[in-house]
Amino acid sequence: MAGVGAISASETSALAGALAAIGQAPEQPEATPPAGWSPQQVADRLLDTLLAGDGPIYIAVTGTGGASYDHAVLSTLQEVARQGSGGAATVVSLPYANGVADIGRRTLGLSGSGRDEALAIVLRELARRAPHRPVYVVAQSQGSWLVSQVLRDDPDAARAVTRAVLFSRPALAPSVDAWVAAGTLLEVNHVDDIVTGVPTALNREMLRSFAASTMDWMRGQRFSYLPHRYEPDAALAARFLLGSSLGLAEAARHHSGMHHRH
Repeated sequence: MAGVGAISASETSALAGALAAIGQAPEQPEATPPAGWSPQQVADRLLDTLLAGDGPIYIAVTGTGGASYDHAVLSTLQEVARQGSGGAATVVSLPYANGVADIGRRTLGLSGSGRDEALAIVLRELARRAPHRPVYVVAQSQGSWLVSQVLRDDPDAARAVTRAVLFSRPALAPSVDAWVAAGTLLEVNHVDDIVTGVPTALNREMLRSFAASTMDWMRGQRFSYLPHRYEPDAALAARFLLGSSLGLAEAARHHSGMHHRH
């Protein structure tokens, strides 16, 4: 597996082989850019890997304080490898400003335009230089927020995305309904995940559980808030990314009748 600083990327290889290497240490390195790197520098480094490869491209965008591959993102890619037909593919983890303070900046509208993000730069260049290669994006939590900003602010970048899966898109993030309706995006939110802002019965126990998990995380322990764990949805997400008729039908049902579920 190749990598520079906090940028993690697989060598071009069969997807299963690439993910086997990632799976040995999915939580390293942290998914933040090296100190002092601009979005353009991050994009250039990722493009060096992506444009040297062949076949489909998978871009992982993890959540707040996340590592290169959050569990739901990694589980989805592993399911793609299991369900798919194999062949060459390139997998990268996109570093971005994903700290707790960055949630505040996004909430206040101080994070700038999605067009200036490294993800947008990468997608525009892929559309220009590798238009024959399908591009799949899998994101979670604050990563889903970032992706939704890029889709809203940069139509050229949005057109480069073949399909995307967003787990736990925060309630204050831009809407992705247009891409859901177009069949290019699957959004998965759990009904009792406070992060999505859609709990049907916000109560003291939900708040207590979230607060306790957050304190554990701040002490350096694993974030154990179960409603924010989306690994059980990985098989559905993989079927959607692969474009199987079953996966597309499931996605349509998911959005029409059980959009928010756990």
